Amino acid sequence: MERVLSDEEKIRRAIEISQRRNNYYRTENLRRENIKESKKEYKLFKRMFIQIVICFFIYGAFYLISNRNFIFSSEIINKTNSILSYDVNFKEWYEKGKDSINEFINNLKKQNNSEEAKLNEIQSIETNTTEKDNIQANEIKVQEENSENDVQEDNRSQMEKDVDFIKNKYSFIKPISGKITSRFGEREVLINGMTSDHKGIDIAANKGTEIKAAIDGQVEVASSNSQYGKFIKIKKDDMLTVYAHCKELKVSKGDKINQGDVIATVGTTGISTGPHLHFEIRFNNRYIDPELIIQY
Repeated sequence: MERVLSDEEKIRRAIEISQRRNNYYRTENLRRENIKESKKEYKLFKRMFIQIVICFFIYGAFYLISNRNFIFSSEIINKTNSILSYDVNFKEWYEKGKDSINEFINNLKKQNNSEEAKLNEIQSIETNTTEKDNIQANEIKVQEENSENDVQEDNRSQMEKDVDFIKNKYSFIKPISGKITSRFGEREVLINGMTSDHKGIDIAANKGTEIKAAIDGQVEVASSNSQYGKFIKIKKDDMLTVYAHCKELKVSKGDKINQGDVIATVGTTGISTGPHLHFEIRFNNRYIDPELIIQY
């Protein structure tokens, strides 16, 4: 059966293939550069040799002209002798040729040293590349582990994520103390006018008990309707707290509220079976179970 490769083995093999390709391209480029330099050196040497041969040929021709009277006219011989009478310093030519040869040899040495330096640089680059690849492989492994952790965290419900965010960023206090008579979620017992999906908690208390702001913010609504009766909505950032079935409202729309300020009193207005506070927490228009934020 074919063996299934793990993610680490796949990453390691991909890195090895990449390194082999890089080494091949570097070696091939260096070989081509060496061929080009060799051709260039060969051309220079060939040109120098041809120039030397031409010089000997010209000098030999002059020598024949000056020593073979029966072939050339006297006028040509006289002009040739005048040319040959020039003082030719062969020693100087020899020194120049010697210097040229030494320069050529030095250039070859420099080129060899340059090639060795290139090879050392390539080896150094390969070593650094291997180290970088190992670091990248470790970073990829860490990213995969973090991704797995993120996937596990994403399996949480939206409410759990919202609760963690709210607890880390905000601080709440109890709006009133009392017994919870109806919890968040589906109701077990329904009364005419009540919805089966309870969006908050009901906290029983005596009529007229002061209701305090669980968190600071600004009053967005201070009004009444048939379901909530007299109620208040206080907004802070993307969060909204709702206080319903109040007897008396102590604040107005637009008021700035500090945590712990008295904002209303407990009543039984709207659809209610007795004096209590209906308390809600909403975050980004999503309902949050208040008991997950405030311990009762």
